[in-house]
Amino acid sequence: LAVAYLGWGVIQGGMTFRLYYCTYNAGNDLLYANTQTLWSIMGMIGAFSVTYLVKKFENKGTLGGIAFSVIAIGSIISFFLPIEAGWAQTVYYVMQGMIGFGSGMMLGNVFGMMPDTAEYTYDKYGIYAAGFLSTFINFMLKVGQAVAISGAALLLDKVGYVPGGAQSTKVLFTMNFGSHMFVGLICIICAISMFAYKLDK
Repeated sequence: LAVAYLGWGVIQGGMTFRLYYCTYNAGNDLLYANTQTLWSIMGMIGAFSVTYLVKKFENKGTLGGIAFSVIAIGSIISFFLPIEAGWAQTVYYVMQGMIGFGSGMMLGNVFGMMPDTAEYTYDKYGIYAAGFLSTFINFMLKVGQAVAISGAALLLDKVGYVPGGAQSTKVLFTMNFGSHMFVGLICIICAISMFAYKLDK
């Protein structure tokens, strides 16, 4: 569960890269705002869908694994799009809607998994550690956010980002990789950890 929260923090770092990606790779300032709005709408739908889907899958870990897999697929496909092309930007909207749905589904699900950890420690050790577990799991989210968001700026500076200017091929690749492929790979790791979740079986 801590891995899932760490991964979510990293995904937010990917959002930082996406702002640069939409501006410089796509050359479309509105693309970021529009896809973030779409992401939010689809995220709400994804979160509400958990109520129905968790009964269907009968295991929160499986649902979390599917959610991270959806985000990974959408992110990795986005990495390979020739984003300057009009058709690619249309596909990008679809992928970001998919990622938004998966993100909402994942968040709605993992918040419901946190009480399982408290019940498990009480059953196994006779200690009700809800406060500690909640703090630790949320701390992992903050670690993921801090490392990914600050790391995005440091990495761009390292590869030669020029604010407001023409960017090198290396910088454009870094923006694309950080926005999509890196997020996708992290989500695969998170999906594996979720599929291994056994507390509610």
